[in-house]
This record gives sequence, structure tokens and C-alpha cells, in this order.
Amino acid sequence: MSIGSCSTSPSRPTKSSVRPTYFSRGAQVKQVSTRSRISEFLSPGIFLYFLLFAMTANAGVLNWGYNPVGPEQFFDWKYAQKVWFDLNTAESYDAEWAKYQGDFKPWLALYKADKRKALAELKSYPEAKRRNIERGYDMQLAYDDWRDLLYMRWYKGYAHEAYRATLTKKKAQTFDDSLAIWVTFKPCVPVRFLNQCGPIPDWRDDEDKAKEQAMMRKVVDDLAARAAKK
Repeated sequence: MSIGSCSTSPSRPTKSSVRPTYFSRGAQVKQVSTRSRISEFLSPGIFLYFLLFAMTANAGVLNWGYNPVGPEQFFDWKYAQKVWFDLNTAESYDAEWAKYQGDFKPWLALYKADKRKALAELKSYPEAKRRNIERGYDMQLAYDDWRDLLYMRWYKGYAHEAYRATLTKKKAQTFDDSLAIWVTFKPCVPVRFLNQCGPIPDWRDDEDKAKEQAMMRKVVDDLAARAAKK
């Protein structure tokens, strides 16, 4: 495992203590007109693939500036693969997370204050505690990457996609639509997180889903109000 430099960005906590900590640091693309022109030539699946590559992201609470993170950023790459592919529902993720957060969260506070000191101290911990922290770290990093790379990019781009849908007489993609595209798209689009093909996790909790439903309703209302003024 290698350690990168920390970066700073405004933070917005969105998770309860039960879920991994997350601070939204995803950037919204400003070149809307360019993105729209490109999207006219792409199928929905390919456009989503292009969008994920084109938009700049920042990893979340662990401050990894890599997009995507790779094997060298994890303590246990095999375990990271298990988290991504096997624990790909909110329920299964939360059950696993509960095993490690007790040891991981206090260490995370030290890590955020002094990364080098935290990593040096980690080596002195009893094996069981060290393993719990390493597992918690790998789960947090997987969650950060999923949320920045996939979920928040869809969330922040939905208003533009909904507006574009009114011009093309098509339905704007929900996050569930996007997940379905990634599962069925042929030839298989590699999952950039692991550089492999496979299912994309859906780690949204009830709070996430409620917020996205409210957001989509507001977008629809705003578009209707805009149309009424014409």
C-alpha cells in the first residue's frame, strides 16, 4: 500500500454513524454545452461511460486524489474486490462495516490529523485490531470511490440530463437506470474501480433514496415552471 498526499476541499457529511463517513468532494462539470454536443453522438451506455471518464472527481474522506483508486491504495486488494463485488447492497455492506467501525473510526481521526503518524502507530497495534482497521480503511475507500465516481456524478448531473431529455423527448436516467446500463452494456465496459467487468454496487441507504427522489421531483417542477414562462 502506498500513501498519497492529502488535499483539501469543502466537506458535507451525509452519513449517520452506522455508515462510512463521507464528505462530498465531487466537482460538477461546467462545460455543459460541450458535454451536450458530445452526448448527441453517443448511445446512453457509451455516454455514461464517457461521462465517468470526462468528469474530474476527488476521493472522499480518505483524501485520495486518484481516479480511480487501484490495488496499491488498499491494504488488501482481494478484500477490496470482495467488498465491491460481493457486498454490493447497502444491507450487506452495513453488516460488514459494523464489524470494523469500532476500531477504525478512532484511528481515522488520527489518520486525518497526521497520516504518517497514524500509519506508523498502526504497525504497533495487536494483530486483530490492526486487521479491523485495515478492513475498515479498505471499506471506506471503496465507499468513497463508489460515491464520488458513480453516485454523486449521477446526482449532480441529473438536472442537466432532465433538461436535455425534454429536448429529445426521452426520459432522464435515474440512478437505477444507470446501474442497469452498466450491467447489460455490451461489449462489457470495465469497472474503473477495479478495471474489471462486473456489477456496480448500490450502496444507497434510505436517506440517499429519499433525497434523490426529492431532488428529481424538484427538477421536474423547475422544468415545468420554466416551460410555463415560455
